[in-house]
Amino acid sequence: MFESEVDVSAKEEHVAGEEDPDKELELRVQQEFGMYCRLMSLGGVWPTGGAEPAWRKAVRWLLLANSLLTTAALAREAALAAARTSGLTDFACRCAFVVALGSNNVIMLLMARHHGRLRRLMAWAVTIRPRASCRRLQRNARAGATAMAAQVLLWLAGCFCIGPHALLLDISYPVDGLVAGRARQVLLLLDQAAVAFNHLCSVASFSTMFAHFVYIACQHLQRSMDDLTADNCDIAAVVRHHQQTLRYIKGIEDVYCIIMLWVFLPMMAVMCLIMFVVLKMTSVDIEFLEMLAFFLIYFITNGVISICGSMLTSKAERVVLAAYSSAWPERGRGFSGAVRVVMVRFLQPAQLTVAKFVPLSINTFSKLVQESFSYLMVMLSLVNEKDSEPQPAVVLEAASNHSAHY
Repeated sequence: MFESEVDVSAKEEHVAGEEDPDKELELRVQQEFGMYCRLMSLGGVWPTGGAEPAWRKAVRWLLLANSLLTTAALAREAALAAARTSGLTDFACRCAFVVALGSNNVIMLLMARHHGRLRRLMAWAVTIRPRASCRRLQRNARAGATAMAAQVLLWLAGCFCIGPHALLLDISYPVDGLVAGRARQVLLLLDQAAVAFNHLCSVASFSTMFAHFVYIACQHLQRSMDDLTADNCDIAAVVRHHQQTLRYIKGIEDVYCIIMLWVFLPMMAVMCLIMFVVLKMTSVDIEFLEMLAFFLIYFITNGVISICGSMLTSKAERVVLAAYSSAWPERGRGFSGAVRVVMVRFLQPAQLTVAKFVPLSINTFSKLVQESFSYLMVMLSLVNEKDSEPQPAVVLEAASNHSAHY
């Protein structure tokens, strides 16, 4: 919500008394976005800021290497499952994990590459006046990461209860020939739990940080609508504020347009494969629960991102209606002429896109889900046709004894 005038004036006086305004700006950024940065640092590739110690940088890259090793091992297992004629479900399961983990690794590397631009976008978000904030999303990010960590711990407990050979992902590692039994299970479960926790923290922080950026933009657009419909509307101040908001939205688009390509590009394949695996499972076990949780996390995360894009586009379009609904007939000719100019400028779309190709909206998300279901139906029909084919009968020729004639 927008801060009250008393709080803003008090904080402005506090900032005026500070010797270093850059330090105060960094403090505001940490208060507004610090939770997401800490969660992404747990993901393995996000710098913590400032002079980072060498050991922490080594840990970050070790976590990334561990994730890449797990992805490569899953790809190898998927190739082996494809070679088996009876391992279609196993192949689909491993392919879904390979595509999801690989795309998430690319997203986190892109976030680390755009680290400086994201920092500037955070600073931009806290400096646009009047100040907007949404601390509730930080609490949601913390709660989501906690719930995902608890889910990983429950999976670990379930694997320990099942037996010494149960793992989160049943894949082979280079250490299989060195250790065996419970020692192998403990070592590999710790490794897989680290990979799962890193990726889940990355997913939670990425989606909630993007939602935070969009929510702040929507608050500023709502403030423009409120100012336009006010009786004492200062049209020049409204235009200046709206121009700042549009530049901020343009900054979000520049940072996230390519990243969103790697969010939605593998979406059809992952959702189709996950649903296929879930439908082909015949028993409710820990693997079934893992795939179901994986599907829900993937679906909800992409759905929230799409809803944020639709919400921003809807707010930007409603600014034109607010300008038309203002009190321009009762005001002077100069005000009505300024409102017409503002309406012409507001007609330009302010929306987020996926690689500047398709709009980031709930309609795009629903189309991708429909395509996933279409491919799922094709896969199920092909598998059912193959299962219903009659097997060739084995003909056994009876051995006949022919008497020898001399």
